Amino acid sequence: MSRLLHPIMTPARKAWLEHLRDHGPAKRGKSPVGFNCMRLGWTEWNYSLPGGTPITPELAKECFGSYWFDSVTNNFEERITPAGRAALELARPDK
Repeated sequence: MSRLLHPIMTPARKAWLEHLRDHGPAKRGKSPVGFNCMRLGWTEWNYSLPGGTPITPELAKECFGSYWFDSVTNNFEERITPAGRAALELARPDK
């Protein structure tokens, strides 16, 4: 049975998303906050091409086919997604 995850902006989720927004990709801590943000689509793994250019898994699959994972770099860091930026925007106190 899967646990229902509510898309509520908690203080911890907000702090993690703001950190990613302001300081770029980062490794998540040991709490479930980063995992839950990823399950909500607010963050994603920070895949990049060997030169450092960010790439999404979908685009990598289109470019490299079934060998896409061997063609990208991931230092187990996360980055904020457009959905994460939108969630932060909706959580602003003046909204």
